[in-house]
Amino acid sequence: MRLFIGIDFPDYVTRHLSQLRGSLTYVRWYDPRTYHLTLNFIGEINDYDLLNDLDLTLEKISPPSFNLTIDKVNLFQTASNTQILWAGIQPSESLVHLRKKVEQILRQLEIKTQKQKFVPHITLGKGSCLPQEHIKQWLNHYNLLKIPDIEITHFSLFSSYPGKEQPNYIIEKNYPLSFQT
Repeated sequence: MRLFIGIDFPDYVTRHLSQLRGSLTYVRWYDPRTYHLTLNFIGEINDYDLLNDLDLTLEKISPPSFNLTIDKVNLFQTASNTQILWAGIQPSESLVHLRKKVEQILRQLEIKTQKQKFVPHITLGKGSCLPQEHIKQWLNHYNLLKIPDIEITHFSLFSSYPGKEQPNYIIEKNYPLSFQT
């Protein structure tokens, strides 16, 4: 089973983000139901005892709930010249704290994760050889995007399965965050 730890978003956020899709018709836009923020990519785990240990340990952490703000759009260029269009999330101490807690658990359980710089984002779509002028226009048009105060009340263990056009994600389990008083 291919797994990652992440955050899914309420419908109003995915609806808002899906409105960014229409102007670039040659991009393979992801289904809004797949929009998420990856905290830690785990990869393949087929050891059910280890999965059970992971689940039990994740249940024990309960940092406080927090708010996120989506505040920009941008793109990554991969080594294979695929361009990934994404919505960026404003840096947050609470988000970094949650990610570090999850990393500690993964290390404790000796689960290897990818070592990448953490750039909190939501992948919206991808394409190859996208016309640069159209991309620049899209970036300029949406660079003032702001979806503030998205309340994050849980994080999730996701499984990922290859799909024809894009991966399919299933939330295996949600882990609640504690409510602030």
